[in-house]
Amino acid sequence: MNIYKSEKGITLMVLALTILVLAMITGVGIYGATKGISTAKDSKLMTEVKMVQQGVIEQYVKYKTTQNKDYIIGSKMDINYVTKMAMSNGFELVYPSGYEYDDYYKLSKADMEKLGFQNITDEYVVNYVSGEVMNYTHITDSKGNPVYVRADSFKQ
Repeated sequence: MNIYKSEKGITLMVLALTILVLAMITGVGIYGATKGISTAKDSKLMTEVKMVQQGVIEQYVKYKTTQNKDYIIGSKMDINYVTKMAMSNGFELVYPSGYEYDDYYKLSKADMEKLGFQNITDEYVVNYVSGEVMNYTHITDSKGNPVYVRADSFKQ
């Protein structure tokens, strides 16, 4: 009588354990990849808003030096609408007053091309005086933070 059994193959228990370990590794990998993609998108949004801000400030400087109104690009927006949009997304506007062209303007894709930005497809709300720029298409990032900047040098 042979007391040693011949084991061929793997048991159902080992197979289940292997599948469980592989599922856990896959879950961690998917979570990491998703978080990385989300972080990259947020970074892109903030980089673009800062680029637009630089373009807006340059346009305003050109306007101030030449007094040519053509440098003020975009469609004037209702201040009440812009205020409501800002407050509902957790940030306050500067509200510069007493300056020429202290209004808020919406920049479309065509306006972005006039500023020299060929690959920016989002729309933005800007204030030439305060240097404020907010992304109108994506008001907040994936964490709920506003996609908004203003010039540090502007004093209320």
